[in-house]
Amino acid sequence: MKVLYLISCFGHGRGGHFYSLRATAQEMSQHVEVSVLSIGTSVSPVLNDLDCYTSIFLSKFCWRSVRKVLAQIKNENAQVLHSFDSGAYFFARLSSLATALPVIHTKCGGPSPKRFYPKVKDLVLYSVEDVRFFSSSQRHKHTSLHHIPNRVASITQDSEAIERLRSRLDPGATIFLRIARFSSSHKHSIMGSVGLVQELNDRGHRAQLVVIGAIQDVDVFEEACRTASDDVMFITDDEYTTNASRLIDIADYVIGTGRGAMEAAVLGKIVLAPVANSVIPVLLTEECIQTCFEYNFSPRTPIETDPDSAIKAIAELIESEKIRTSQRAFLMAFSKRHFLISSVAHKYHSLYQKARKCGLQPLDIALHLVLSRRRFNNRLEHYRTRETPI
Repeated sequence: MKVLYLISCFGHGRGGHFYSLRATAQEMSQHVEVSVLSIGTSVSPVLNDLDCYTSIFLSKFCWRSVRKVLAQIKNENAQVLHSFDSGAYFFARLSSLATALPVIHTKCGGPSPKRFYPKVKDLVLYSVEDVRFFSSSQRHKHTSLHHIPNRVASITQDSEAIERLRSRLDPGATIFLRIARFSSSHKHSIMGSVGLVQELNDRGHRAQLVVIGAIQDVDVFEEACRTASDDVMFITDDEYTTNASRLIDIADYVIGTGRGAMEAAVLGKIVLAPVANSVIPVLLTEECIQTCFEYNFSPRTPIETDPDSAIKAIAELIESEKIRTSQRAFLMAFSKRHFLISSVAHKYHSLYQKARKCGLQPLDIALHLVLSRRRFNNRLEHYRTRETPI
């Protein structure tokens, strides 16, 4: 069996769903033949070192472009198509209609849809939040929902790059790390991380924050720079932002969302998570980790806390080696049971064997076409007119 993974790629190509696709494809390559195809205006540096990766460049969205993509999909000679965003799914479903290939679609992170979401035969969901939404959606009453929470592989650390960064930090400080693009969707977690470190320093705990991420929104980056003190170091160059999880070992504590929280926990780090009802990220403890996991460690996770309590809990960890050791042991045990991609390989393999071809749904496909074309053209225009890539 051969599985072709599909994803759209504009600008930097380093969003979390690229890493999710990469982890899935790498793990499943031990069980089936795999190939990866990105569609858009650029090559993804996250995927570019995969031997099975191909990118197809589209300068505009037109029927000639559609035929170009469909021809490439056909040339891959896959038995199953697996898409990782709505735009890529549009090409997958057209190919399925033309060739009867079965299709799996994964909705990765982000909030549940507020408006249109295309109909899917087999839909993989990472969060309970999305399972609840699609279970109650009349449009998707015939969709088979597969709740397979996001999974990661253990990441090899880049000791040389870590040492280069560490030389710029205070060796006596407690180091916090946030890996995130500077964008509106990550603004809350970045500013909360800055606020946390400032509060800890104000309370007498020497702490520094390292934020590593590509600049997607210049306004967010500039606001973070204006707000942050000298105890915050922003790293935005490609040398560090590509596959930034290889730098996790620079930190004592990691502030993570989605797969970032999981990757840190697998490596034995103490993890904090941004949540909906607190400007300060909270510690992942036995009391809250299951709720955070159900929401894919999203900043929308509904956990009630107050900033002062959150900061006090973190300060207690900094002051007590015994508490830190216990917290690391708990997170390591939980991550081995729930976070490793190898533990769900059999679920994906079973899903690929039972996958179904897309049905002919003219109205849904027409609307999917209109929205995919609009999204493509908007991103292309944005990419061409801004100095900072999207």
